[in-house]
Amino acid sequence: MKTDNIVSKKFELVKDGRQTPDPSLYRIRALRDFGNVKKGELGGYVESEDNLSHKGNAWIADEAKVTCGAHISGNALVTDHAMVSGRAQISGEARIGGWVQIGGELKISGRNYITAQRPDLGQPFRKPNTNGNSPRP
Repeated sequence: MKTDNIVSKKFELVKDGRQTPDPSLYRIRALRDFGNVKKGELGGYVESEDNLSHKGNAWIADEAKVTCGAHISGNALVTDHAMVSGRAQISGEARIGGWVQIGGELKISGRNYITAQRPDLGQPFRKPNTNGNSPRP
């Protein structure tokens, strides 16, 4: 039996002890090290395992949410308070952050970086990069 195409799971779905933004969402937890993500690290929120690929270094971090038929793959990163829904696909090296909301059938790939200002402050939401490393993954 050939097993070259078998990919080990990189995350699991967990219901964390705090109030989630939506009861149908699960927080993700890394099951192994990959990219800049360490085993045991908590990520953002998904509706199901179908929202995030187990292949590549794609990750959903912070308070970001990916719901409905949306899918994150490749080495893409969805972070901060971003929301990806509908049948949107984020792939490649794309980075989605800040307060961006993406939906419909939008496809974002390559090395695109999309962010949006926090609506109530009129300022971009960015975590300070104090260690000189690039963002995850």
